[in-house]
Amino acid sequence: MNIVNEKGKYFFYNELNIINKLEPKNYIFKFDRDFSKCWLEDADDFTIPDKIYDVNNEMRKFIRLSYLKENSNLGILLTGNKGQGKSMTAKQICMEMNLPVIIIGSPIPRFIDFIEFLNKIKQNYVLFVDEFEKLFKERPSHNGGDKDSEDHTQESFLSFMDGSLTNTNKIVFLLTTNEPVNSYFINRPSRIKFLYEYNELSEELFDAIVDDLLENKDYKEDLENNISLVNINIDLLISIVKDINLYKKPFSEFAKYYNYVFESYRYEVSVTRKGGKESFDSFFTTDKKINYNTRYIGGYDVSNMIKFSRQEIVFESSEYNEKTKREDKLIVKVNPVKALSVSRLVI
Repeated sequence: MNIVNEKGKYFFYNELNIINKLEPKNYIFKFDRDFSKCWLEDADDFTIPDKIYDVNNEMRKFIRLSYLKENSNLGILLTGNKGQGKSMTAKQICMEMNLPVIIIGSPIPRFIDFIEFLNKIKQNYVLFVDEFEKLFKERPSHNGGDKDSEDHTQESFLSFMDGSLTNTNKIVFLLTTNEPVNSYFINRPSRIKFLYEYNELSEELFDAIVDDLLENKDYKEDLENNISLVNINIDLLISIVKDINLYKKPFSEFAKYYNYVFESYRYEVSVTRKGGKESFDSFFTTDKKINYNTRYIGGYDVSNMIKFSRQEIVFESSEYNEKTKREDKLIVKVNPVKALSVSRLVI
């Protein structure tokens, strides 16, 4: 029989193994609703496919270097659409850190003090929360006014992140999300230092998959013209490529029968000319997301980027004035609207 005396409380165990620290493997956070107790359980190791298309290696190198060289917590947020590789990248990060990985896999009731429990861990570790926005809601879910039935929110998690800054050990906060999170996570490197958005399949990953799997390379250009990086995911792309190989035909010849709907980004363009008011100019669509370095948007050259955000892009451009025979400066504003789906059925 083993007896543990913890601050005057006696606990009896038939089998007890005392260890000094957690081994570098996976653990899952567990709790008991009846007794408000928390503990860790052994979890399965992460599995990685034999073949992966590793396009985030550079980011992971920066993450490892920051962890090794800085004596502080490290926050990583991988966000964006499903099926673009967030979870795979997160698993790679966990495996490469060579630390204990504590996984939170379910919402935590407010009466469970997970913060106190995790603060008892006096060694470096990774705290991994996949689909963070589902497990930690941005706002409480009011269940008939019963606070005990509410779960911890993103605000609770922020409190833990901020409070742990004074700990002697380092925590790597690794979060993935499919939806936007509380704005207090963004532009705050003391909380989240690395932010990577998976809003669309990257051209680099598209090329890696197609160059590897497509048997007839002559069909690559046809595939590029008949899928959109906006809404294609890894599994869907692999499926299409395998069927191109099976049918020995370009995708355009069977795309209208395929369970894939082409989708483009759609933007509204407004223009302010010298001495005038802002006025609507046009709508335009593209199958590639605009980024900060895009030099041609909506028919206008980008001569000077003034503002670049998810909600609004503003830049300086110019147009030729037939009357004065000179280039006039103008301000172009671009706002995203709902993505446009294009049916491929031919009537």
